[in-house]
Amino acid sequence: MSLPTMETLHQFPDAATIPVHRLADLGWRERHEAYVGQTIRGGYRVAFIGDSITEGWESTGRQAWDAHFAPIPSANFGIGGDGTYNLLWRFANGEVRGYQPDVFVLLIGTNNIGWGICDGQQTAAGIVAVVQALSDIAPVARVLLHEILPRAEHPDDPMRTEVELANRLVREYGFGPNVSLMDNSHLFLRPDGTIPVELMPDFLHLTPEAYDMWAESLRPHILGAL
Repeated sequence: MSLPTMETLHQFPDAATIPVHRLADLGWRERHEAYVGQTIRGGYRVAFIGDSITEGWESTGRQAWDAHFAPIPSANFGIGGDGTYNLLWRFANGEVRGYQPDVFVLLIGTNNIGWGICDGQQTAAGIVAVVQALSDIAPVARVLLHEILPRAEHPDDPMRTEVELANRLVREYGFGPNVSLMDNSHLFLRPDGTIPVELMPDFLHLTPEAYDMWAESLRPHILGAL
């Protein structure tokens, strides 16, 4: 079988742990190259790593970022559409490698499931592989590992079920003392388990209000890890 690409990755049982790039996407390539440069320049104590939800700190969540995280200082390494397989490629090709931040804030995995590439079990294995890669890159850094945020409006949606399976398996994994699990699902759910459109208009991405809620919850954990 040939080497996997984004188009063929779903055919591989271990898809979540195979490093795969998206270099054909010019925007992805440019952002990756910018993040390699950001790594070389250094100067940040906290590195936020993930997909579009993390990238969103630069736009929808900018006000919350400037208020809560920019003064620390912090750097954003989010790229929309990425899964665990993309992060593993990015780490192997210059991002967050060679500079030692104090804290990694990691949220990844929703696209593994959302693109139909991985199920919950595979996604959990990918998240574990990403955490292990970060621990190899910066052994003394703390990792604030977020469980995948809820997605899909209703709790019985099959996609939500796979997200919850991935989160449960990640919770059950025996990470070392430098890894702290962060469950913020309660911030974004009604008591009946549905997602308010005021916080996630598409039941995936966050509004400014949601970013502010998340930032207020997260900031004390970051400060405690520094």
